[in-house]
Amino acid sequence: MGGDPQRPCRGPGGHRLGDVGLEVVVPVGLSLYEVLGAGQSSHADLRAGAARLLEIEYALSAKGDRRCLVLSGPAGEAWSAQAVRDVFGVDVIWRTSAGWDGSEAKAALGGGE
Repeated sequence: MGGDPQRPCRGPGGHRLGDVGLEVVVPVGLSLYEVLGAGQSSHADLRAGAARLLEIEYALSAKGDRRCLVLSGPAGEAWSAQAVRDVFGVDVIWRTSAGWDGSEAKAALGGGE
């Protein structure tokens, strides 16, 4: 696992983009994660998180093999997770009482495709 959660991520010209949430190298490549806090599950929250994740990927100059938003529960709107995946290429997973859910939860957690 790489990355420092306290390290600021800087874009072109040294402008601060945010803090690196988590970058993970697994046998299938580099995975980038943006963890949204409790209550941040609306479609607007997911769109903003996906845009932040893509911006961080750009600033790192490292194309992630997988990009993933991590929520504390399911998306506020049932269609939102799939829309974010289709538009941004960012998977959305969330915690459940039984483990993890989301269309690509197993792969996002390093369990293969």
